[in-house]
Amino acid sequence: MKVLFSYLKWGLFFSSAVLFVLAVQWVRQQPPMPTQEGWPYQVVESLDQAGDLFHALKALPRALNDPQSRQAALKFQNAIVQRKAKAPSALHQLDQEIMGTERRYKVPRLIFSKGVIADLEQNDQEALHWYQKAIEMKPGMSIGYVHQALVYERLGALAKAAESFQKALVLDKNAPLSHFHHGLFWARSTDQQEKALAEADFLEEIRPVYAKIIRDTLEQKELFANF
Repeated sequence: MKVLFSYLKWGLFFSSAVLFVLAVQWVRQQPPMPTQEGWPYQVVESLDQAGDLFHALKALPRALNDPQSRQAALKFQNAIVQRKAKAPSALHQLDQEIMGTERRYKVPRLIFSKGVIADLEQNDQEALHWYQKAIEMKPGMSIGYVHQALVYERLGALAKAAESFQKALVLDKNAPLSHFHHGLFWARSTDQQEKALAEADFLEEIRPVYAKIIRDTLEQKELFANF
């Protein structure tokens, strides 16, 4: 009921296109939901729900090749196409809302959502621009630093990525999402396995799926390194 009321409240102020962006962001703050699909698809879904579509798509081929994951992975693939098709409309509505809203305290989140759409469209520099602007408007927005770090990681700017993750964790040291992405960063892009495992240990009780994904990422990395 609380969630329903929240959506009704948002609906008074935002168009359906903007609600599309905000609803996706709400989902990404929730723990991974139980699923009957194969583990490779659970990795894809968890990464996407955690706001990292880039690495979700990187993990998609493994899910497509897994019999227990293939059907869900194909549906996900089609859903991303539809999501991208909605992006220009959502961006237009966000621009209108930013210009027209009298509730200026909402603007940083709307600006952040423009970064999410740029991410969706794989426009890294545009995404960085909007995340930085959102952070400047609301310095306490830890999720802005997390998304900024993910873009820096994609660009190979690992020192900047590590710095942005650190800023996010200073702002909210217990945020599971920040620890999840931070652990995956260490697992994927560096040789500092112990830091990745430390984050997995932190998440073990509060987000066991996140912890498992970090460890799985390390195992996959080692597997490919031995080929």
